[in-house]
Amino acid sequence: MSVFFLDKKSILKADTKTLNIALFIFIGLFFSYQYVFSVEIKSKKQFYLEQRPEFIIGIPRGLVVTRLGEIIVCDVKEGNFKIFTSRGYADKKFGKKGYGPDEFSSPWLHDYINNKIIFSDTGTKKVYIYEISKAQTWKKRKEIIAVSVTDLKLLDEERKLLYCSFPLPCLKEKKGSNYVLFLRSIDKKDIDCLLPFHSQFGSNSRPIDFGKLKKFSPAQLPDFIVLPQWKFCDFDSKYYYLVWTGNLEIIRIKRETGRIVFLKPSSSTYIKPKVNGKLRQAYFERRSRDYRNILRKMSWVIKLFVDNNFIGVIYSNYDESLSRWVFYLEILLKNGQVTFEGKLKGFSSDNYLAYFITTKQKNCFMD
Repeated sequence: MSVFFLDKKSILKADTKTLNIALFIFIGLFFSYQYVFSVEIKSKKQFYLEQRPEFIIGIPRGLVVTRLGEIIVCDVKEGNFKIFTSRGYADKKFGKKGYGPDEFSSPWLHDYINNKIIFSDTGTKKVYIYEISKAQTWKKRKEIIAVSVTDLKLLDEERKLLYCSFPLPCLKEKKGSNYVLFLRSIDKKDIDCLLPFHSQFGSNSRPIDFGKLKKFSPAQLPDFIVLPQWKFCDFDSKYYYLVWTGNLEIIRIKRETGRIVFLKPSSSTYIKPKVNGKLRQAYFERRSRDYRNILRKMSWVIKLFVDNNFIGVIYSNYDESLSRWVFYLEILLKNGQVTFEGKLKGFSSDNYLAYFITTKQKNCFMD
């Protein structure tokens, strides 16, 4: 397991044995209408994340660093959260596998803000908000029904949740309309549908008639069914953002008007996913090994994160020489101009979908 901790001045890189902290330095100058922006990453220090027989991380699904520096890892295998001290020592656990109080079937950690931790449980189709005290006691503040969530952010001051999901019908729109980005009130059942499903595929996409899908033969399955459906979202004071794993285009939605703009970062190392006959056949015949091998020839976006000054996106490429996935970071200005692109050195994984947990205070990257 590897982790990156990121804010305006630092990135934290970790694995189950070691935890490295590195500086993330921003230098910006304003001259007329030109914005000069540079980024540098330097290693600073290293320490260990303790692992012992009763405190082993089985399958990590997200990580956050609290205000006090404690590290919380979501372990979907055991249905719990493992808490480490700021020096990496195993400390406490919260939750367990199950369906009772403070039990979770398949938890995925998404966000942490103002001592509140937010995660979804795909097994129970719910989103949970817990508040964590200084003494590391967890108190449930909210439990909300939400299905097929792939990413989630808490707008704490507004008492709202921004989340993206697999395509779902929108009750406020005409029948047959499916959406992938939603804004939901925490206290009420009000849900705003922000982004139609077809928009995730880019600026040239067209609305999809789901009623016609039954007429397709298996060999004619649409591309969007064959490709992975993971999506990631974030927000700032003016916009909501979304990116689909199969498209480097970042979708920006203005809060006040709902106007959609596509930001198209250029990259010399990004390989846009495309569906061919072999991939479609492997998907239909459920030949998972062949399917994964074809996916390795393409790039996959694994996270989006937004600050007041920049937009960040991370994607993965498979390195045949290492037999591992490697990861690339792009930093964009708010107008979509790429100001930094670089490989995350020393970080690799056997899974293209590593997990990058972002908050407005701290951001954590793990696989």
